[in-house]
Amino acid sequence: MNIFNLGMLCAMLLVSTAAPAQVLYRDQVIYWQEKKLGRALSDYERGVVLSEYIKGKPITQDIKTPYAIKSALGGVSKLSKRYNITATTQVLNEAKVLAILVDFPDLPYNQNRLNPNDTDMYYASYPVSHYQGLLYSNNGYSGPNGEALQSATQYYQAVSGGSFKIVGNAFGWVSAEQNAAYYGRQEGNTRDLRPEELVFEAVTKAVSEFNIDLSEYDKTDLNDIDGDGNRLEPDGIVDHVMLFHSSIGQEAGGGVLDGDAIWSHRFFVFDENNQPKSIPNTNYKIYNYTINPIDAAIGVVVHEFGHDLGLPDEYDLNSNDIGEPVALWSVMSSGSYLGQLSGSQPTQFSPKSLEFLQQNYAGNWIAQSEYTLDDINTEQTISLTDIGVNESTTNQIKITLPAELEPFIAPLDGNYHYYSGQGDKLNNSASFALTLPNAADISLTMLANYSIELNYDVFQVTINGQPISGNTTKATHPNYAGITNYMDGESSAFGSNPITLSFDLSPYKGQTVTIGLLYRTDAFETLKGVLIDNIQVIADGAQVYLNTAESTNELQYSGFRKISRYRAKQSNAYYAHLRSFRGIDSGLSLTGYNSGVLLWYSNNNESDNSTSLHPGSGDMLVVDQDQNPIYKSDGASLATSVIQVKDATLRLDEQKPGLGDQNLAAISIFNDTQDYSFTQQKESGVVLPAFGVQVLLKSISEDASSAEVSLVYTNDPQIAQAQSQNTVTFSVKGLALNESDTFSWNFGDGQTSNELSPTHSYQNTGSYSVLFTRTKIDGSSSSLNTIANVGNVVVLPLSINQIAATANGERILFNADINGGKPPYQLQWNFGDNQTAAVNPIEHSFEFSGNYTVTLNVTDADGATVSSTKSVDVIVPLQVDATATISNLQANFNASASGGDGNYQAQWQFGDGMQGVGLSTTHSYDQAGTYSVLLTLSDGLGQSVNANVDVVVTAPTTQPDTIDNTNESSSGGAMGWLLLLITIVMGLKRKQS
Repeated sequence: MNIFNLGMLCAMLLVSTAAPAQVLYRDQVIYWQEKKLGRALSDYERGVVLSEYIKGKPITQDIKTPYAIKSALGGVSKLSKRYNITATTQVLNEAKVLAILVDFPDLPYNQNRLNPNDTDMYYASYPVSHYQGLLYSNNGYSGPNGEALQSATQYYQAVSGGSFKIVGNAFGWVSAEQNAAYYGRQEGNTRDLRPEELVFEAVTKAVSEFNIDLSEYDKTDLNDIDGDGNRLEPDGIVDHVMLFHSSIGQEAGGGVLDGDAIWSHRFFVFDENNQPKSIPNTNYKIYNYTINPIDAAIGVVVHEFGHDLGLPDEYDLNSNDIGEPVALWSVMSSGSYLGQLSGSQPTQFSPKSLEFLQQNYAGNWIAQSEYTLDDINTEQTISLTDIGVNESTTNQIKITLPAELEPFIAPLDGNYHYYSGQGDKLNNSASFALTLPNAADISLTMLANYSIELNYDVFQVTINGQPISGNTTKATHPNYAGITNYMDGESSAFGSNPITLSFDLSPYKGQTVTIGLLYRTDAFETLKGVLIDNIQVIADGAQVYLNTAESTNELQYSGFRKISRYRAKQSNAYYAHLRSFRGIDSGLSLTGYNSGVLLWYSNNNESDNSTSLHPGSGDMLVVDQDQNPIYKSDGASLATSVIQVKDATLRLDEQKPGLGDQNLAAISIFNDTQDYSFTQQKESGVVLPAFGVQVLLKSISEDASSAEVSLVYTNDPQIAQAQSQNTVTFSVKGLALNESDTFSWNFGDGQTSNELSPTHSYQNTGSYSVLFTRTKIDGSSSSLNTIANVGNVVVLPLSINQIAATANGERILFNADINGGKPPYQLQWNFGDNQTAAVNPIEHSFEFSGNYTVTLNVTDADGATVSSTKSVDVIVPLQVDATATISNLQANFNASASGGDGNYQAQWQFGDGMQGVGLSTTHSYDQAGTYSVLLTLSDGLGQSVNANVDVVVTAPTTQPDTIDNTNESSSGGAMGWLLLLITIVMGLKRKQS
């Protein structure tokens, strides 16, 4: 047994995103998906990643989001997407789990070839009754040596304060059609070849062999597919499928199967249309599942089932070398392995997970007290009970922090503009009322800069709630039948940014109307949104309304807001709870960890805890109070995070010795202005926002079952400096800022800046008085002062340390780190596509996919020059529109293509069995009718997209011959009319008969 085994990387839900109209790094896209899944993607899955599918809850009655592989945990760049169930006040008291046991022809469950050295959970046999007890028993189940072990349902009952339990039945064993390697073989970085096939086979066989009533396992609609707000109703999909296979999991070595064993994970079963898959001979479908090994303890079971409830993994998804500062403190990290028998005593959930479970399933998961900085401006004292034993008294504290600002887009004109916001499931609007004159020509115009997920999110301009058409609107939506006159994609696609939107208001002359802006998004994947400025109405050439978004202008807001050149990030929070060795946390007593008050920092701007990729920053990280390093037995190498955070808690008495910890002094005060980043090993530390929040441990019981803490906010903002030679970067710490604030700096040498965190180079040594001023939208202002001491300036050689490239919407942001020389610098960028620029940083849009060598040349004030290059591999998603012009039976087709690598191949299927090629083509139909024409556009990189156009062709109209009444033609003409008359009469007779 090894209670510190961090080797298992349980597979996580695949986060797939629609392919937005933006530049994407090919490797970043695939890498992001693979790290979420915990394995390499198959070719099929890589295709799905770039496909436009979504799933989730409708935003309004108009926007219905069907099932597909758009992240159930949130997604690329999602700002708040790790937790995937829509909040409700409905109490979910139980989850009914369908457990299926499956073995393989080459590894029967009763000839599994296990021996006692393979696993802590070795039994002579593994009958159905074993799993029935492990999952559902209210009295626990027997361990390999007769130990009384906790069941999975007992774990969830304890965590939820008795308000939630797992129920159901286990069925099996059934045998798979193929040997184990067919499903679980690892090829390269692909961990399991066909686990979804195994799940589907096993469920299908079990339902047939055991006559399972699937209605008993479809009790909930947790994703609220029908949008009625009721999640405690059937949805035609089996709620929870849990599979146990007849091998040790590959995460534990795979046993006799070795690399052919299946990794424990949670994923989905899809049909050919990426929908939940129908179970043969039933009215039900299968979708999400979890899969576990034959020797599973409850640790892996409750961890994977946590995903089914909507929780993310909290370990480092990218690297297991050092690990994130969560470790054994959470069951969604490596706390699932705790126990005398590995995995038999998993620990508690993190505070954020508990909060999510409480918000979404109600019940008694936590009793949380919440505070803002204003609340703790005066000291607040709280009594806490430990989180391991849920006693329905306050057991968790949350301190919500002001959102920090990040650089955004400069106002389109002036100092302010209106912003839709960015996020999932938005339904944001702004409006104003206006009486229109009786004019012949009335137009509405506005400046706009938008980046909206193509084919899923929408922006509309409305009159009295009804969307109106304009110069950039699309008439009908490809996915939402009720959406008309909308905008999506990139405003830059129209040739400039911002662009001018224009709308004809003449039909509303003489009326008092409400003009609205409406931005709606689906459940996943959003881009930056919509920025609006300079709204004006012109009637017969005269301006009757102007709104420049400046301080004297306002709209009626419902989600939209006024901002300047910065926008707020997601709001973050500190959490605190008391950890003891009681109840659910009893497994911690075996670890060498210290009981006490544990502080966490939640950064909603991060999607995961992969601190190997973003050191010091994660979705939910433990703040280690003792920043003294702990070394391995060699006394020189730093221990991993799982050891570093053993002493993370606030305590009043000395810490427990062990695990190489030489600094055992108690720490009882947390102050976020101190450094918790653990600079010696940044993956193990946390960077905090330094607002001046303090948590003081006042008292704690001997068994850590109760404690008293005080919360204090010391409102003392400061200017921080980071100095390198004569260059100083200034920032403001501990000051709550607003998106509509503007800023100014006076550096004391005659130079100024209006950035929030500027970098300034002084030309001479000396002490400089620096002044920072924040001005609010109402005109009020406040200032901070500091002294910048610049010593002897050593001019370093001009150099470019690196060029960073970051995808940002449809552009790539290039940022060069330039040092030395003598400022100011002259810059010349060459992006490798015949485009250039002269500022840093710079955002650049690439028209086509490809590998580009970006070159930067820098010249300083003394004429010294230096250059550097950066290779970028970009994908511009392929897009195409198809149009047709009709003349009788002939149709002329045109394809308007963009993106891809520019090497387009167009294939047309004309709907009559005939085909054509080329971006422009002509086709003549044999018969009149309506034809659905399919265009498939591909490029040299293998990308392909489709577009449809319906055409209606008609036969040419035949005119009667001209009647010539002269000479010999007269009798023939008369005969023609006679024959026509006879035909009509005969037709009438047939009609009457």
